[in-house]
Amino acid sequence: MAPPFKDKVAIVTGAASGIGRAAALRLAAGGASIVVVDRDADGARNVVAELEHFAVRAVAEVCDVRDPDAAERIIAAQAIAFGGIDILVNNAGVVVQSKLLETGLDLWHDMIAVNLTSCFAWSKAAAPRMRTRGGGRIVNVASHAGVLGSTGRGAYSATKGGMLALTRVMAVEWAEFAITVNAVAPGAIVTPMTAASHKAERTAAWMSRLPLQRYGGPDEVAGAIAYLCSVDGAYITGQTLCVDGGFSVAGILMRDEWRPGTEE
Repeated sequence: MAPPFKDKVAIVTGAASGIGRAAALRLAAGGASIVVVDRDADGARNVVAELEHFAVRAVAEVCDVRDPDAAERIIAAQAIAFGGIDILVNNAGVVVQSKLLETGLDLWHDMIAVNLTSCFAWSKAAAPRMRTRGGGRIVNVASHAGVLGSTGRGAYSATKGGMLALTRVMAVEWAEFAITVNAVAPGAIVTPMTAASHKAERTAAWMSRLPLQRYGGPDEVAGAIAYLCSVDGAYITGQTLCVDGGFSVAGILMRDEWRPGTEE
């Protein structure tokens, strides 16, 4: 059986670490050539070195996704170098914990630029190249915060909620080009970002609401991304797949053992 992504070319933003790195590795394991995009030059080159294990073509593109010209410049160049673009994973993002009354306009605009505007710009640049290939796949890495309200996540939630709305519109408008557009919404995932922000109190709060009683791994999100990019995901578009251990559907969680005759 041929590798699922043989002869495919994938661009992954924010791919130097965490979910982006895991997605790049998973797609490469399936035979895809990878463009690793990140502002961390050393991290991007390290991931490219890891991808050599899969005997696929891989290059690093170092840029800040807030650069309004970066998406068109890089995608145009790599579409020529690789012969086209088939998959785009919009993973680059930033999160800052800040309650709304403490959130300044500079922070607000910066988070929109990184999390939402980059998703728009890179997708808009990729779609015409996918169209010439007869179709493609776009997966936007959103967050549970785009689905639920959480304290200290006003700006971040707005960007991720906007990403989910943008996902639906892109899916509808670009369906005629055989481009599917979906989102994954991770919950608590073990990444450098969560390691820095999830201290004891926050971790306890998460665990009190997690049906699966554990944080997820980047590989588990990468698996969902790969599924949406695969043949098996060909008839799925405009959807949000929550990869969150049940967090987004949980109500009250009673950890005590249920006994007959007790009230629910």
